[in-house]
Amino acid sequence: MKLRKSQIDMSTASQLLAKASDDLNAAAELTPKERQRDNAGYHLSQAVEKILKFLLEISGVIYPRDGKNGHNIDFLIFLVSDNTKIALTDDHIDLAQLDVYGSGSRYDYVAEDERVDLVKVAKKCSSLYNLALREYGKIAAR
Repeated sequence: MKLRKSQIDMSTASQLLAKASDDLNAAAELTPKERQRDNAGYHLSQAVEKILKFLLEISGVIYPRDGKNGHNIDFLIFLVSDNTKIALTDDHIDLAQLDVYGSGSRYDYVAEDERVDLVKVAKKCSSLYNLALREYGKIAAR
């Protein structure tokens, strides 16, 4: 399976990062509202998915855009860890727990025993976003 692209699409990369920022902002607004916690978790999972795809895009790695693995944070983390030189921390890897808030949570509530501490997770998401910004800066400096 070919994992490398011949050319990096900076337009796609920039859009992914901008949309991730929008998702982080939406999650920040929703997290304090108890009835919106699943929606906040959904936006955090979307942000992480887009940030990971951004990291893959700027690294020239082919990644699934949709389908089961295209929305699987754990799988995207594996791709970044295994196919790029970008060092994810344990906190970043821990974001795979957001898979429970994936697209299925738009229709059903997340079970109480599967919920995560969204305030703590949001800090980890911000850390991943800052890593992406640093990687973007490296490219812009070239």
